[in-house]
Amino acid sequence: MFMRKTLLERQEKMRVRMYQRKRVGWIPGSSKLWPAQREQIVDLAISGSFTQEQIAGIFKVSQPLVHEVLKREGLTRENKPAETRVCAQCGEPVRINGHRRRARNSFCCEAHYFLFLNNPAYQRSVWGTKLARRKVTEHFQLQEGNIVHHQDGNDNNNELTNLWVFATSGEHTSYHRGGGAQPIWRGGRQA
Repeated sequence: MFMRKTLLERQEKMRVRMYQRKRVGWIPGSSKLWPAQREQIVDLAISGSFTQEQIAGIFKVSQPLVHEVLKREGLTRENKPAETRVCAQCGEPVRINGHRRRARNSFCCEAHYFLFLNNPAYQRSVWGTKLARRKVTEHFQLQEGNIVHHQDGNDNNNELTNLWVFATSGEHTSYHRGGGAQPIWRGGRQA
């Protein structure tokens, strides 16, 4: 005689199955991967030669699945060990981690960063920057995205002859890094 399982029996069976999966570290979608493939994924990630997207393409699985496999092994992007690089200014070793890995140059201190930008006298002052924008607005119509630059590097020196305006943040950065960017306004006269 064929007996039909009740809804409660099926639900209980599902609960047991889910509990077992959690216990053994089951990852949704990972049934597509053999244990040896998981090990290969971890090895490729440790080698640093492949991104998670590339690894997913090799094994024909999704990137989130690769991320979960690596996360279970303790190898997320945040947990990568710090790299050791040399300061672009003095050559001292510097430990780099997180988002700084993408930077072309590394620095051991803020002073060396500003030396690299060819502006060792830089003094940051948010209030001075706001005052400078107000002062420039009296003489020049600032557009959204315009950057007010202090020529002597002192944000508290808001004399008109010391203030320049760059069209964009990119042009301002280019100017500091030796590019050919020119300001659109130079302290009292149009550039």
